[in-house]
Amino acid sequence: MTLSSHTQPLDDGTTITGTIVFGGAAAVDDTITITDAAGTTKVFTAKGSTSAGDLEFIRTDAAAAATALKTCIDNAAGFNNTSITVADDSSGTLTLTLVVDSTYRFRNKASIQLMTGITNVTSVDFGGNAAAEDTNGHT
Repeated sequence: MTLSSHTQPLDDGTTITGTIVFGGAAAVDDTITITDAAGTTKVFTAKGSTSAGDLEFIRTDAAAAATALKTCIDNAAGFNNTSITVADDSSGTLTLTLVVDSTYRFRNKASIQLMTGITNVTSVDFGGNAAAEDTNGHT
């Protein structure tokens, strides 16, 4: 029998966060694409009003846009607090935290992507983008 060693770090259970910061209103049809650690991707779109089930958030001022985006992410059509949780500082900054448990082991799949040319919005991708192995040691 041959034993192999893996070069990727095992998931150590640390908290993995990313941020989305609104500096002002987003433009109509600006999109923010979020992928969780299981590889599920959702596209959130700035519109004239919020429709959480359609993943559409209001594009007004920074604080309102961030709060509306949080509502969309938390909605059943979004991530529903099962793989990503969101904290809103009420001034335009959202902190997204990956739920990394036995179901969501591959942190390297998670990302926050802003559409090209988006203005008034910045992001910091999830900090745990280094590859991680699952509980059985597979990558």
